[in-house]
Amino acid sequence: MLNERLAGEDGHELTRRMLAAGLPAGPVLNVDEALRADHTAHRKMVTQLGSFIGLGTPIKLSRTPGGTRAAPPRFNEHGEAVLRARGFSDEEIAELARDGVLVGARRG
Repeated sequence: MLNERLAGEDGHELTRRMLAAGLPAGPVLNVDEALRADHTAHRKMVTQLGSFIGLGTPIKLSRTPGGTRAAPPRFNEHGEAVLRARGFSDEEIAELARDGVLVGARRG
């Protein structure tokens, strides 16, 4: 019932109405919106390492404040290593690649 009722709602407008009614609410933001949000800047959540820009944690602990220590892996950067760690042989990995199960680069 909720899916049907909320399917046509704009999250930002619904949030405004809910807050006006005294209900705690917030829209689900995409990454670009979250990076530009006032709250994100206030909480110092934007993190950058080299060319990588992303969202950090909103939770700030004095001894473990969080932050970016490494950029996220590129697409399938560790794919073969993960399969080997799970017991796949080089031959099995090669067969998966030949069969198109493993994808080495993003498609369109």
